[in-house]
Amino acid sequence: MKKYQTDFKLTVVKRFMAGEGGAKLLARQWPVPEEKIRTWVSHYRLHGIDGLAIQILHALNA
Repeated sequence: MKKYQTDFKLTVVKRFMAGEGGAKLLARQWPVPEEKIRTWVSHYRLHGIDGLAIQILHALNA
């Protein structure tokens, strides 16, 4: 799975929210799946910039 930098995600989300294109159009402009853009927008709306931060999951001792 490819990881995208938070700044890049924020740029795409802000363009989406500014009405500069929908997820489909923005996905054509950048090498990002349309569904990924929709997810970023949703996370941004719910959690702000923290919703776009790369999350590192650590496995706990099972």
